[in-house]
Amino acid sequence: MIPTIASAVLIATLIPKYQAMIEEAQDLEEEPSSSSPALDVDVDDARYQVEEQTAHLAMVVEEYQSKIGVAPPDTEALYAAWRSLRAGEEEPLDPFDGSNYGYYVTDDGFVIWSSGPDGAAETEDDILKEFPLEQCPDSLLWFTSSTSGTGRTSPARTVRGFIGTQNTLHFLSLWT
Repeated sequence: MIPTIASAVLIATLIPKYQAMIEEAQDLEEEPSSSSPALDVDVDDARYQVEEQTAHLAMVVEEYQSKIGVAPPDTEALYAAWRSLRAGEEEPLDPFDGSNYGYYVTDDGFVIWSSGPDGAAETEDDILKEFPLEQCPDSLLWFTSSTSGTGRTSPARTVRGFIGTQNTLHFLSLWT
């Protein structure tokens, strides 16, 4: 009989404590959080990182376009361009999910996007940054080369081409 009374007293005192703990936990769940659930980052800091890093990626797209003539076609090509043009620099990763930023080319530019605070792609809170692309690259560079046998140990080479901007074009002929 004594163990039953002791158990009843113990249960009677513990149940209210557990109920209070459960209510406290529920209240915490209802409070708005300023951190992202995906990686537990401060949302404001992460948004600032997104602004900064997408601007750096946009510069890589523009450099790539000025050298190649077109923007990188997809995310894989964008990050390959980053590794080539920014050798030694850490690749920018989406602070909300820890992966590469999304990227795609549009008819008149390109979009770089972050998964946003929920850490999931293609949801309402994604952060999209749209950038225009110039239709013509800043400079145009085109060369051809030909080799002629001159009896030397190394053949003479003529390099001919054009170099210029959108407004001017110059013919070049170089001998090596």
